[in-house]
Amino acid sequence: MSKRPAPEAFYDSDDEEKMDRRNETHRFLERQQASAQPSTHQPEYCLMELLVDDFLRCSHNFMEELNKMYNEKQEEVQMEVED
Repeated sequence: MSKRPAPEAFYDSDDEEKMDRRNETHRFLERQQASAQPSTHQPEYCLMELLVDDFLRCSHNFMEELNKMYNEKQEEVQMEVED
């Protein structure tokens, strides 16, 4: 398992709660690996939830950027039509 953290640049300031949960999950997994005891909390579900959150956030950001580009192009086309 890689211990490399995700780049901070991908997280918005209002995602601090998700970052805290993510960091808490990483600390939990490190403790579980160190103790070599089976987990009763099933951290893979926590990780899956975090992955889904990250995916949805990235998808949302992508769609916002795509929508912004579309609107800009529409404005350009509208200006050309008016000329």
